[in-house]
Amino acid sequence: MRDIVSHVQTLYGIELSPASVSNITDKIMEEAREWYSRTLDGFYPVVFLDAVHYKSP
Repeated sequence: MRDIVSHVQTLYGIELSPASVSNITDKIMEEAREWYSRTLDGFYPVVFLDAVHYKSP
């Protein structure tokens, strides 16, 4: 919990107690478990673009 408290403080400037983090995670864990165990679609369209730019001397 202390890692989460530290990260939230660093990223957002919000001070949370370990008890607050525990209460929040307790409330979202069931939804997170459902999301992690969901069935994935068989096909995901993806576009990947890559480029390297060189400047002429």
